[in-house]
Order: sequence, then C-alpha cells, then structure tokens
Amino acid sequence: MDANLTQKELADQVGMSEKTYQRLESGVADMKISQYYSILKALNITDLDIVLDTYDVDAATPWDVAAAARLL
Repeated sequence: MDANLTQKELADQVGMSEKTYQRLESGVADMKISQYYSILKALNITDLDIVLDTYDVDAATPWDVAAAARLL
C-alpha cells in the first residue's frame, strides 16, 4: 500500500509529531491502539487489509477474506 505520504504528512494527519511517528515505525516505541487506529483511518485501510498484507494476499477471494476475518 502506497499512500504517497511523507512521514511528516502522515504524522500530522494523525496528530503526532514526526519524531513520534518515526519511533513507532522503526519499532523503538510501542504503538498505542489509539495510534494504530488513527494511522489506519488516515491511510483509509482496515485491520483486514493488514492481515491480508501480512499473508501476501494480493487479490483476495471470498475464502481469503473469511480466513483472514477468523484471525481478527
């Protein structure tokens, strides 16, 4: 997924500093669930998108969606 946003632009959209976003992205800091959902909302994606991407599913079939939904 490529939103064509810089780290600063995304950080601004979700209401955090660029430094905080960089620390989250690099794994230096733990992400709060509220930050996770703010980032998802800013990127216009869902938990399901994350799961499908984790399993390298490019084109999801109804069976893929059902299997991924069971993991949520």
